[in-house]
Amino acid sequence: MSGGVAVDALSDEVRVGHPCCGLRHRSSENMHTHDLYQRPSELDTQPLCVASESWAYREYEPLADSASTYTCMGGSRCRKRPKCRLARRAQRRLGAAVAYVPILKGKAGEFMALEHATPELRAHIRPVMEIVPDPDLRDILETFCDHAMDAVPNGMVLTVDCGALPVVQVLQGDIGGPMARASESLGLRGVTMCPVVRCTDTDDVMAEAASAVAGHQGGACLRITVAADSSDPVPDEGQIRALLRRLKVEPEEIDLLIDAGPVRSIPGRDSAMVCLLEALRLLSPWRWREKCVAAGAFPVNLSGFPRGQATPVPRLDAQLWQQVINRWDGEPPDFGDFGVTHPRMPVKSKGTPDPNMRYTTRGDWQVFVYPRIRSGNDDFFTLSQDLVASPYWPSTGAQTSWGDARLLDCADRRRPKAGGGTEWRAWATSHHLAVVSANLETLGRP
Repeated sequence: MSGGVAVDALSDEVRVGHPCCGLRHRSSENMHTHDLYQRPSELDTQPLCVASESWAYREYEPLADSASTYTCMGGSRCRKRPKCRLARRAQRRLGAAVAYVPILKGKAGEFMALEHATPELRAHIRPVMEIVPDPDLRDILETFCDHAMDAVPNGMVLTVDCGALPVVQVLQGDIGGPMARASESLGLRGVTMCPVVRCTDTDDVMAEAASAVAGHQGGACLRITVAADSSDPVPDEGQIRALLRRLKVEPEEIDLLIDAGPVRSIPGRDSAMVCLLEALRLLSPWRWREKCVAAGAFPVNLSGFPRGQATPVPRLDAQLWQQVINRWDGEPPDFGDFGVTHPRMPVKSKGTPDPNMRYTTRGDWQVFVYPRIRSGNDDFFTLSQDLVASPYWPSTGAQTSWGDARLLDCADRRRPKAGGGTEWRAWATSHHLAVVSANLETLGRP
Protein backbone atom coordinates (compact mmCIF):
# COMPACT_ATOMS: atom_id res chain seq x y z
CA MET A 1 0.00 0.00 0.00
CA SER A 2 1.49 3.33 -1.00
CA GLY A 3 1.04 6.74 0.57
CA GLY A 4 2.49 9.28 2.95
CA VAL A 5 3.06 9.49 6.69
CA ALA A 6 0.31 9.38 9.30
CA VAL A 7 0.51 9.73 13.07
CA ASP A 8 -0.86 7.08 15.40
CA ALA A 9 -2.82 8.92 18.08
CA LEU A 10 -1.65 6.61 20.90
CA SER A 11 1.89 5.59 20.04
CA ASP A 12 3.20 8.17 17.52
CA GLU A 13 3.88 5.18 15.29
CA VAL A 14 4.62 6.13 11.70
CA ARG A 15 2.49 4.19 9.29
CA VAL A 16 1.60 4.14 5.63
CA GLY A 17 -1.61 5.89 4.65
CA HIS A 18 -3.89 6.55 1.74
CA PRO A 19 -2.22 7.52 -1.59
CA CYS A 20 -4.55 10.52 -1.86
CA CYS A 21 -2.99 12.65 0.84
CA GLY A 22 -0.81 10.32 2.87
CA LEU A 23 -3.23 9.63 5.73
CA ARG A 24 -5.23 6.57 6.70
CA HIS A 25 -8.76 6.90 5.38
CA ARG A 26 -12.17 5.38 5.82
CA SER A 27 -13.81 6.08 2.47
CA SER A 28 -17.39 6.72 1.52
CA GLU A 29 -18.90 8.43 -1.48
CA ASN A 30 -18.28 12.00 -0.34
CA MET A 31 -15.92 11.83 2.58
CA HIS A 32 -12.79 10.26 3.97
CA THR A 33 -11.40 10.21 7.49
CA HIS A 34 -8.02 11.26 8.79
CA ASP A 35 -6.50 9.29 11.66
CA LEU A 36 -4.78 12.20 13.36
CA TYR A 37 -4.31 13.22 16.94
CA GLN A 38 -5.90 16.63 16.41
CA ARG A 39 -8.02 18.52 18.91
CA PRO A 40 -11.32 19.95 17.64
CA SER A 41 -10.27 23.48 18.55
CA GLU A 42 -7.34 23.23 16.14
CA LEU A 43 -9.52 22.30 13.17
CA ASP A 44 -10.64 25.65 11.87
CA THR A 45 -13.08 25.95 9.03
CA GLN A 46 -11.24 26.15 5.73
CA PRO A 47 -12.20 27.63 2.33
CA LEU A 48 -13.48 24.97 -0.02
CA CYS A 49 -15.20 26.31 -3.11
CA VAL A 50 -14.35 29.50 -4.94
CA ALA A 51 -15.96 28.69 -8.26
CA SER A 52 -18.89 30.99 -7.46
CA GLU A 53 -19.36 34.24 -5.59
CA SER A 54 -20.57 32.35 -2.51
CA TRP A 55 -17.93 31.14 -0.08
CA ALA A 56 -18.28 27.59 1.24
CA TYR A 57 -16.32 26.09 4.10
CA ARG A 58 -14.94 22.66 4.81
CA GLU A 59 -15.88 21.32 8.20
CA TYR A 60 -14.23 18.61 10.27
CA GLU A 61 -16.37 16.47 12.53
CA PRO A 62 -15.36 13.79 15.08
CA LEU A 63 -16.46 10.23 14.40
CA ALA A 64 -18.34 8.41 17.11
CA ASP A 65 -15.87 5.52 17.27
CA SER A 66 -12.68 7.49 17.66
CA ALA A 67 -11.89 10.63 19.58
CA SER A 68 -8.89 11.24 17.37
CA THR A 69 -10.45 10.69 13.94
CA TYR A 70 -12.05 13.47 11.93
CA THR A 71 -14.04 13.48 8.74
CA CYS A 72 -13.00 15.69 5.85
CA MET A 73 -16.06 16.81 3.90
CA GLY A 74 -13.93 17.87 0.98
CA GLY A 75 -14.59 14.55 -0.76
CA SER A 76 -13.02 14.26 -4.16
CA ARG A 77 -11.50 17.74 -3.86
CA CYS A 78 -8.74 16.23 -1.68
CA ARG A 79 -6.38 14.89 -4.36
CA LYS A 80 -2.98 13.24 -4.47
CA ARG A 81 -0.97 16.44 -5.07
CA PRO A 82 -3.08 19.00 -3.16
CA LYS A 83 -2.56 17.20 0.12
CA CYS A 84 -4.59 18.12 3.17
CA ARG A 85 -3.23 20.66 5.57
CA LEU A 86 -3.63 18.03 8.27
CA ALA A 87 -0.97 15.89 6.63
CA ARG A 88 1.39 18.86 6.71
CA ARG A 89 0.73 19.36 10.41
CA ALA A 90 1.35 15.67 11.05
CA GLN A 91 4.71 15.83 9.35
CA ARG A 92 5.65 18.92 11.37
CA ARG A 93 4.81 17.05 14.56
CA LEU A 94 7.18 14.31 13.54
CA GLY A 95 9.92 16.91 13.13
CA ALA A 96 10.05 16.63 9.34
CA ALA A 97 12.51 19.01 7.72
CA VAL A 98 11.23 21.87 5.62
CA ALA A 99 11.29 21.16 1.92
CA TYR A 100 13.75 22.65 -0.53
CA VAL A 101 12.33 24.53 -3.53
CA PRO A 102 15.10 25.08 -6.11
CA ILE A 103 14.03 27.57 -8.79
CA LEU A 104 16.09 26.46 -11.78
CA LYS A 105 16.54 27.67 -15.32
CA GLY A 106 14.97 25.05 -17.55
CA LYS A 107 18.09 24.27 -19.54
CA ALA A 108 20.02 21.10 -20.29
CA GLY A 109 22.46 21.34 -17.37
CA GLU A 110 19.77 21.84 -14.74
CA PHE A 111 17.64 19.03 -16.13
CA MET A 112 20.70 16.77 -16.18
CA ALA A 113 21.24 17.42 -12.46
CA LEU A 114 17.59 16.66 -11.73
CA GLU A 115 17.74 13.46 -13.75
CA HIS A 116 20.61 12.14 -11.64
CA ALA A 117 19.17 13.11 -8.25
CA THR A 118 18.86 10.21 -5.85
CA PRO A 119 15.41 9.04 -4.72
CA GLU A 120 16.21 10.38 -1.23
CA LEU A 121 16.97 13.82 -2.66
CA ARG A 122 13.87 13.83 -4.87
CA ALA A 123 11.74 13.21 -1.79
CA HIS A 124 12.93 16.47 -0.24
CA ILE A 125 12.81 18.87 -3.19
CA ARG A 126 9.99 20.58 -5.06
CA PRO A 127 11.67 21.97 -8.19
CA VAL A 128 10.39 24.97 -10.11
CA MET A 129 11.63 25.13 -13.70
CA GLU A 130 11.67 28.50 -15.47
CA ILE A 131 11.48 28.37 -19.25
CA VAL A 132 14.25 30.62 -20.59
CA PRO A 133 13.16 32.86 -23.50
CA ASP A 134 14.49 32.24 -27.00
CA PRO A 135 13.64 33.80 -30.36
CA ASP A 136 12.37 30.43 -31.58
CA LEU A 137 9.59 30.02 -29.05
CA ARG A 138 8.22 26.78 -30.44
CA ASP A 139 11.65 25.15 -30.45
CA ILE A 140 12.47 26.19 -26.89
CA LEU A 141 9.14 24.83 -25.62
CA GLU A 142 9.61 21.47 -27.33
CA THR A 143 13.22 21.24 -26.12
CA PHE A 144 12.11 22.04 -22.57
CA CYS A 145 9.43 19.34 -22.69
CA ASP A 146 11.86 16.79 -24.14
CA HIS A 147 14.30 17.49 -21.30
CA ALA A 148 11.47 17.13 -18.79
CA MET A 149 10.39 13.79 -20.24
CA ASP A 150 13.96 12.46 -19.91
CA ALA A 151 14.81 13.98 -16.53
CA VAL A 152 11.68 14.15 -14.38
CA PRO A 153 11.19 10.89 -12.47
CA ASN A 154 7.84 9.13 -12.46
CA GLY A 155 5.52 10.53 -9.83
CA MET A 156 7.25 13.91 -9.50
CA VAL A 157 5.14 16.98 -10.25
CA LEU A 158 7.09 19.58 -12.21
CA THR A 159 6.26 23.20 -11.41
CA VAL A 160 6.69 25.17 -14.64
CA ASP A 161 7.06 28.96 -14.91
CA CYS A 162 6.34 30.45 -18.35
CA GLY A 163 6.32 34.00 -16.97
CA ALA A 164 9.36 35.20 -18.92
CA LEU A 165 7.90 34.14 -22.27
CA PRO A 166 5.91 36.47 -24.51
CA VAL A 167 2.15 36.03 -24.33
CA VAL A 168 1.64 35.15 -27.98
CA GLN A 169 0.25 32.29 -30.00
CA VAL A 170 2.99 29.74 -30.43
CA LEU A 171 2.09 28.86 -34.00
CA GLN A 172 0.15 30.69 -36.65
CA GLY A 173 -3.46 29.63 -36.31
CA ASP A 174 -2.91 27.83 -33.02
CA ILE A 175 -5.18 28.53 -30.09
CA GLY A 176 -3.22 29.10 -26.93
CA GLY A 177 0.09 30.55 -25.85
CA PRO A 178 3.24 29.12 -24.28
CA MET A 179 1.55 27.77 -21.13
CA ALA A 180 -1.07 25.89 -23.13
CA ARG A 181 1.59 24.48 -25.44
CA ALA A 182 3.79 23.41 -22.50
CA SER A 183 0.83 21.83 -20.73
CA GLU A 184 -0.20 19.87 -23.79
CA SER A 185 3.35 18.75 -24.64
CA LEU A 186 4.19 17.69 -21.09
CA GLY A 187 0.92 15.81 -20.83
CA LEU A 188 1.67 13.89 -24.02
CA ARG A 189 5.07 13.01 -22.55
CA GLY A 190 3.59 11.76 -19.28
CA VAL A 191 4.92 14.61 -17.10
CA THR A 192 2.54 16.16 -14.54
CA MET A 193 2.70 19.94 -14.65
CA CYS A 194 1.92 22.48 -11.93
CA PRO A 195 1.68 25.90 -13.64
CA VAL A 196 3.05 29.06 -12.04
CA VAL A 197 0.62 31.97 -12.01
CA ARG A 198 0.76 35.58 -10.91
CA CYS A 199 -2.08 37.86 -9.89
CA THR A 200 -0.97 40.18 -12.72
CA ASP A 201 -1.40 37.52 -15.43
CA THR A 202 -3.74 38.31 -18.30
CA ASP A 203 -7.11 36.64 -18.70
CA ASP A 204 -5.71 34.47 -21.51
CA VAL A 205 -2.80 33.23 -19.38
CA MET A 206 -5.10 32.56 -16.43
CA ALA A 207 -7.47 30.59 -18.66
CA GLU A 208 -4.54 28.49 -19.93
CA ALA A 209 -3.41 27.91 -16.33
CA ALA A 210 -6.92 26.82 -15.31
CA SER A 211 -6.94 24.36 -18.21
CA ALA A 212 -3.54 23.00 -17.14
CA VAL A 213 -4.70 22.59 -13.54
CA ALA A 214 -7.82 20.73 -14.64
CA GLY A 215 -5.92 18.53 -17.07
CA HIS A 216 -2.89 17.63 -14.96
CA GLN A 217 -4.53 17.63 -11.51
CA GLY A 218 -1.28 18.93 -10.03
CA GLY A 219 -2.55 22.16 -8.54
CA ALA A 220 -0.90 25.51 -9.21
CA CYS A 221 1.83 27.74 -7.81
CA LEU A 222 1.11 31.38 -6.99
CA ARG A 223 4.32 33.37 -7.35
CA ILE A 224 4.45 36.74 -5.65
CA THR A 225 7.49 39.00 -5.88
CA VAL A 226 8.65 41.36 -3.16
CA ALA A 227 11.95 42.08 -4.89
CA ALA A 228 13.49 45.53 -4.45
CA ASP A 229 13.30 46.16 -8.19
CA SER A 230 9.60 45.26 -8.41
CA SER A 231 6.72 47.69 -7.99
CA ASP A 232 4.03 45.00 -7.69
CA PRO A 233 2.22 45.14 -4.33
CA VAL A 234 1.31 42.05 -2.35
CA PRO A 235 -2.12 40.99 -3.62
CA ASP A 236 -5.07 41.78 -1.39
CA GLU A 237 -7.95 39.52 -0.44
CA GLY A 238 -10.05 40.51 -3.42
CA GLN A 239 -7.28 39.74 -5.89
CA ILE A 240 -6.62 36.34 -4.36
CA ARG A 241 -10.31 35.43 -4.35
CA ALA A 242 -10.53 36.47 -8.01
CA LEU A 243 -7.49 34.34 -8.88
CA LEU A 244 -8.96 31.30 -7.13
CA ARG A 245 -12.25 31.72 -8.97
CA ARG A 246 -10.50 32.01 -12.32
CA LEU A 247 -8.43 28.90 -11.67
CA LYS A 248 -11.43 27.04 -10.18
CA VAL A 249 -9.35 25.82 -7.25
CA GLU A 250 -9.23 26.20 -3.50
CA PRO A 251 -6.22 27.53 -1.57
CA GLU A 252 -5.21 24.01 -0.51
CA GLU A 253 -4.41 23.29 -4.16
CA ILE A 254 -1.99 26.24 -4.42
CA ASP A 255 1.69 26.44 -3.49
CA LEU A 256 2.57 29.96 -2.37
CA LEU A 257 6.00 31.12 -3.54
CA ILE A 258 7.15 34.49 -2.21
CA ASP A 259 10.17 35.62 -4.21
CA ALA A 260 12.52 38.28 -2.85
CA GLY A 261 14.59 38.29 -6.05
CA PRO A 262 18.30 39.18 -6.06
CA VAL A 263 20.00 39.80 -2.72
CA ARG A 264 23.23 41.68 -3.41
CA SER A 265 24.33 43.02 -0.03
CA ILE A 266 23.78 42.81 3.71
CA PRO A 267 21.54 45.93 3.71
CA GLY A 268 19.63 44.39 0.81
CA ARG A 269 19.27 41.15 2.74
CA ASP A 270 17.90 42.97 5.79
CA SER A 271 15.49 44.98 3.68
CA ALA A 272 14.26 41.82 1.95
CA MET A 273 13.67 40.21 5.35
CA VAL A 274 11.22 42.98 6.28
CA CYS A 275 9.37 42.58 2.98
CA LEU A 276 9.17 38.79 3.29
CA LEU A 277 7.86 38.93 6.86
CA GLU A 278 5.19 41.43 5.86
CA ALA A 279 4.14 39.29 2.90
CA LEU A 280 3.95 36.21 5.14
CA ARG A 281 1.82 38.13 7.62
CA LEU A 282 -0.62 39.21 4.92
CA LEU A 283 -0.80 35.90 3.07
CA SER A 284 -0.48 33.21 5.74
CA PRO A 285 -4.16 33.35 6.83
CA TRP A 286 -4.97 31.58 3.55
CA ARG A 287 -4.75 27.79 3.79
CA TRP A 288 -2.12 27.25 1.11
CA ARG A 289 -0.94 23.77 0.20
CA GLU A 290 2.67 24.82 0.78
CA LYS A 291 4.47 28.08 1.56
CA CYS A 292 7.99 29.00 0.46
CA VAL A 293 10.16 32.09 0.64
CA ALA A 294 12.92 32.35 -1.94
CA ALA A 295 15.75 34.63 -2.97
CA GLY A 296 18.98 34.43 -4.95
CA ALA A 297 22.45 35.74 -4.18
CA PHE A 298 24.66 34.35 -6.92
CA PRO A 299 26.26 37.02 -9.16
CA VAL A 300 25.01 37.74 -12.67
CA ASN A 301 28.11 36.20 -14.27
CA LEU A 302 31.74 35.27 -13.61
CA SER A 303 33.37 38.05 -15.59
CA GLY A 304 34.92 39.84 -12.60
CA PHE A 305 36.29 36.81 -10.80
CA PRO A 306 40.07 36.29 -10.49
CA ARG A 307 41.43 33.33 -12.42
CA GLY A 308 43.25 30.33 -11.05
CA GLN A 309 41.81 30.35 -7.53
CA ALA A 310 38.65 29.92 -5.47
CA THR A 311 36.72 33.07 -4.57
CA PRO A 312 34.07 32.95 -1.83
CA VAL A 313 30.61 34.40 -2.46
CA PRO A 314 28.41 34.60 0.65
CA ARG A 315 25.11 32.76 0.38
CA LEU A 316 23.03 35.75 1.43
CA ASP A 317 19.85 33.99 0.30
CA ALA A 318 20.40 31.26 2.90
CA GLN A 319 21.12 33.91 5.54
CA LEU A 320 17.92 35.72 4.59
CA TRP A 321 15.79 32.61 5.02
CA GLN A 322 17.33 31.98 8.44
CA GLN A 323 16.54 35.56 9.50
CA VAL A 324 12.93 35.12 8.39
CA ILE A 325 12.61 31.81 10.25
CA ASN A 326 14.06 33.33 13.43
CA ARG A 327 11.47 36.11 13.41
CA TRP A 328 8.40 34.31 12.08
CA ASP A 329 6.03 32.84 14.67
CA GLY A 330 4.00 30.70 12.28
CA GLU A 331 4.72 27.42 10.53
CA PRO A 332 8.20 27.69 8.95
CA PRO A 333 8.01 28.28 5.20
CA ASP A 334 10.06 26.10 2.90
CA PHE A 335 13.41 27.34 1.62
CA GLY A 336 13.81 28.41 -1.98
CA ASP A 337 16.79 29.67 -3.97
CA PHE A 338 17.96 29.87 -7.57
CA GLY A 339 20.59 27.18 -7.43
CA VAL A 340 23.97 28.38 -8.65
CA THR A 341 22.58 31.10 -10.93
CA HIS A 342 21.40 34.69 -10.69
CA PRO A 343 17.63 35.04 -10.22
CA ARG A 344 17.05 37.04 -13.38
CA MET A 345 16.95 35.51 -16.84
CA PRO A 346 20.42 35.21 -18.38
CA VAL A 347 21.54 37.28 -21.33
CA LYS A 348 22.57 35.03 -24.17
CA SER A 349 26.36 34.86 -24.05
CA LYS A 350 28.78 34.56 -26.91
CA GLY A 351 31.83 32.38 -27.02
CA THR A 352 32.96 29.58 -24.74
CA PRO A 353 33.13 30.07 -20.96
CA ASP A 354 36.40 29.67 -19.12
CA PRO A 355 36.60 26.49 -17.04
CA ASN A 356 34.63 27.15 -13.87
CA MET A 357 32.88 25.49 -10.95
CA ARG A 358 30.32 27.12 -8.64
CA TYR A 359 30.83 24.96 -5.59
CA THR A 360 28.40 25.23 -2.68
CA THR A 361 29.65 25.05 0.91
CA ARG A 362 27.73 25.66 4.11
CA GLY A 363 27.99 29.45 4.14
CA ASP A 364 29.39 30.36 0.73
CA TRP A 365 29.85 29.41 -2.86
CA GLN A 366 33.49 28.81 -3.63
CA VAL A 367 33.76 29.98 -7.24
CA PHE A 368 36.64 28.47 -9.21
CA VAL A 369 37.43 30.14 -12.53
CA TYR A 370 40.56 29.08 -14.39
CA PRO A 371 42.21 30.65 -17.44
CA ARG A 372 42.08 28.83 -20.73
CA ILE A 373 45.70 27.78 -21.38
CA ARG A 374 45.54 24.24 -22.74
CA SER A 375 43.64 23.04 -25.74
CA GLY A 376 39.94 22.33 -25.44
CA ASN A 377 38.71 22.41 -21.87
CA ASP A 378 41.64 20.51 -20.40
CA ASP A 379 42.24 23.25 -17.83
CA PHE A 380 39.14 21.96 -16.08
CA PHE A 381 41.15 18.87 -15.15
CA THR A 382 43.51 21.13 -13.21
CA LEU A 383 40.57 22.95 -11.64
CA SER A 384 39.07 19.64 -10.50
CA GLN A 385 42.34 18.48 -8.99
CA ASP A 386 42.66 21.73 -7.05
CA LEU A 387 39.05 21.49 -5.86
CA VAL A 388 39.40 17.90 -4.65
CA ALA A 389 42.60 18.82 -2.82
CA SER A 390 41.05 21.91 -1.22
CA PRO A 391 39.39 22.17 2.22
CA TYR A 392 36.07 22.68 0.41
CA TRP A 393 35.94 19.08 -0.80
CA PRO A 394 33.44 17.36 1.53
CA SER A 395 34.26 14.42 3.75
CA THR A 396 31.64 12.41 1.85
CA GLY A 397 33.62 13.00 -1.34
CA ALA A 398 32.19 11.50 -4.50
CA GLN A 399 29.26 10.09 -2.52
CA THR A 400 27.91 13.60 -1.94
CA SER A 401 26.21 13.77 -5.32
CA TRP A 402 26.33 12.62 -8.91
CA GLY A 403 28.12 15.87 -9.75
CA ASP A 404 30.83 15.27 -7.16
CA ALA A 405 31.50 11.84 -8.62
CA ARG A 406 32.03 13.44 -12.03
CA LEU A 407 34.38 16.03 -10.53
CA LEU A 408 36.47 13.29 -8.93
CA ASP A 409 36.60 11.49 -12.27
CA CYS A 410 38.01 14.66 -13.81
CA ALA A 411 40.52 15.11 -10.99
CA ASP A 412 41.75 11.55 -11.46
CA ARG A 413 41.71 11.88 -15.26
CA ARG A 414 39.27 9.02 -15.61
CA ARG A 415 37.37 10.94 -18.26
CA PRO A 416 38.69 11.44 -21.79
CA LYS A 417 37.18 14.94 -21.87
CA ALA A 418 36.56 17.49 -19.15
CA GLY A 419 33.09 18.46 -20.33
CA GLY A 420 31.89 21.96 -21.14
CA GLY A 421 29.57 24.65 -19.88
CA THR A 422 26.49 22.43 -19.78
CA GLU A 423 28.24 19.66 -17.87
CA TRP A 424 29.87 22.09 -15.42
CA ARG A 425 26.48 23.66 -14.66
CA ALA A 426 24.95 20.20 -14.23
CA TRP A 427 27.66 19.06 -11.81
CA ALA A 428 27.52 22.30 -9.82
CA THR A 429 23.71 22.12 -9.60
CA SER A 430 23.81 18.45 -8.61
CA HIS A 431 26.20 19.24 -5.75
CA HIS A 432 24.16 22.28 -4.70
CA LEU A 433 20.86 20.37 -4.55
CA ALA A 434 22.43 17.62 -2.46
CA VAL A 435 24.18 19.97 -0.02
CA VAL A 436 21.20 22.27 0.57
CA SER A 437 18.77 19.40 1.00
CA ALA A 438 21.09 17.56 3.41
CA ASN A 439 21.68 20.74 5.44
CA LEU A 440 17.95 21.36 5.78
CA GLU A 441 17.33 17.80 6.84
CA THR A 442 20.19 17.47 9.34
CA LEU A 443 20.86 21.02 10.50
CA GLY A 444 17.52 22.74 9.97
CA ARG A 445 19.16 25.41 7.82
CA PRO A 446 20.27 25.55 4.17
